[in-house]
Amino acid sequence: MKYSASGLVRDAVVTMQDLFGPNAHNWGMVLADVGMHIARMRLEKDGIPEIETLQALEEGYRGRMSEQFDIQHRSLTGRN
Repeated sequence: MKYSASGLVRDAVVTMQDLFGPNAHNWGMVLADVGMHIARMRLEKDGIPEIETLQALEEGYRGRMSEQFDIQHRSLTGRN
């Protein structure tokens, strides 16, 4: 890990080689858990409602995925 002058981590790499197996559903659950932890932290720290944070995370996720894969639908599979 690399640290900035303030001592905060600048960038980090997490490797989970086959930790959750071949089932992509398991990875989706991990991403959802991370999102819920972020939402709870923002509520406790800044008073931002969890739903607001979850909506922002979802918007960012969909935006990034659509940049990479030219997705024009509201969902990753095209099922609106």
